[in-house]
Amino acid sequence: MKCVNIAFCLSAIKRTIPQHYKMRKLLISFLLLINVSSSRIMAQSSEDSVLMFSYFKGNGEDGLHLAYSPDGYKWMALKHDSSFLTPVVSKDKLMRDPCIIKGADGLFHMVWTVSWNDKGIGYASSRDLVHWSSKRLFL
Repeated sequence: MKCVNIAFCLSAIKRTIPQHYKMRKLLISFLLLINVSSSRIMAQSSEDSVLMFSYFKGNGEDGLHLAYSPDGYKWMALKHDSSFLTPVVSKDKLMRDPCIIKGADGLFHMVWTVSWNDKGIGYASSRDLVHWSSKRLFL
């Protein structure tokens, strides 16, 4: 699995962390590095693989939602379109623009926009997209 649209993920980071140039540069480099790694993994996958899409609903208060598609045209929500991960970081407790990529370490790494007003970005990781590490806020 990789970020479906890396440009969208990068613009979310730029909107969220405008004045923290060094951290933003580090996060962008991290995303690009893992995205390249995950592209290689996807290219080696078997024919029975599917595409995954991460998204939020409403204002992002519900948390992480996932959908899959065998062909990229028809998408099916997983877990009856209920949340896989509830947002708990920042004052607003939102999870907007979730971007998930699979790293060379075998973990799925996710970053997301945490608020309309707070400065920072959320981070969590998972081995299976169901069980997630504790959520962290990077300021």
